[in-house]
Amino acid sequence: MYPLWALLYFGWELEYGWRIETESPASLEEDLKQMYKQTHNDSLPANCI
Repeated sequence: MYPLWALLYFGWELEYGWRIETESPASLEEDLKQMYKQTHNDSLPANCI
């Protein structure tokens, strides 16, 4: 959390959101990962398995 606070202290802006999924959260997660991979050269962030 401290790196985030440091960025905010020095003027970075942070935007985030969330979505509630009741039908099939695992399927939605996989779809979101695939969309992310398409945008970012077919790779996921280091902490995303």
